[in-house]
Amino acid sequence: VLIAASLLAIKVGGNVAVYLAWGVLVAGVGQWLMQQPILRSKGFSWIGPVEPAGPGVRRIGTLMLPTILGSAVYQINILISTGMASFLPEGSVSYLYYADRLFQFPLGVFGVAVGVATLPSLSLLAAPEKRAEFRETLATSLGLTLFVNLPAAAGLAGLSLPLVDLLFGRGEFSSVAVHGTSMALLGYVVGLPAFSSVRSLASAYYALGDTRTPVRVALGSLCVFVVAGYTGMQVLGHVGLALASSLSAWINVVLLGFLLRRHCGAWFRVNRDMVISLALSLAMLAGCWMSTRLGPVCLLFIPVWAALYMGAALLLNVSQARLFAKVLGRRSWRKRA
Repeated sequence: VLIAASLLAIKVGGNVAVYLAWGVLVAGVGQWLMQQPILRSKGFSWIGPVEPAGPGVRRIGTLMLPTILGSAVYQINILISTGMASFLPEGSVSYLYYADRLFQFPLGVFGVAVGVATLPSLSLLAAPEKRAEFRETLATSLGLTLFVNLPAAAGLAGLSLPLVDLLFGRGEFSSVAVHGTSMALLGYVVGLPAFSSVRSLASAYYALGDTRTPVRVALGSLCVFVVAGYTGMQVLGHVGLALASSLSAWINVVLLGFLLRRHCGAWFRVNRDMVISLALSLAMLAGCWMSTRLGPVCLLFIPVWAALYMGAALLLNVSQARLFAKVLGRRSWRKRA
């Protein structure tokens, strides 16, 4: 819908921004409508008695308000970052914006998806007598998140310059802008594993009915970002702001993981599979960086690096690789059926 809105605006000579804004509204309504047949097949309906003051509604409201505030923290972070960048040399705001767009791709596709998919399972295991299964499910979710996002961070870091150049390097987007955006991307990808893990950990708290702790931790990490961002921008400019975002994300995820011990005991430990995933990701980073000497052609090797990473992980019997391959195989079989 958004692509169609952009093309329509160009064709009729309209304001692209206005058409995109309406496109977002139409796309949102369309997404909601597409979900309705599935919800009705599961027995849900919008027609029926409503009890605004019922105990269930009150409980949802109590749990929802802190969650909304926690979700807003990231947007507040972006606003503060943009405000700080406006005091830096011209182009800094744009560098951070375009780098964030690239950074959001693996984060949105894998990090958020795993966190959302994990919440129902964790909710079913939130009872005290099922805490062992709860810990195992959470550890599996976090392990799968890191298995995917560690190489994603390595690939973005190693190929940041040619990738930015391919996507944006034309017209008024000069070589200086390409370099500035790629450096900002490097600052962001340092925190990609942390950003992607936060959603899984937050889902664990939500499943346990604790919506306040993630908000408090998020607000604390926001304060860290403000201090680190102000300090970093004095030395590294806009890259310092990107690195400050990554630092605040790591503090966020470490605190969430540590405080979760109050609810379910020790649930996380660095194991063999994580060490192997990290080592393979570092090897991918080195390979991607060396391949940049080939010029834009190096981007054609992205599927090769992904296949090598997955193949090596399977050969080394990494549990997350087996799980990932099993999920992909199941979906492929369903499509053929």
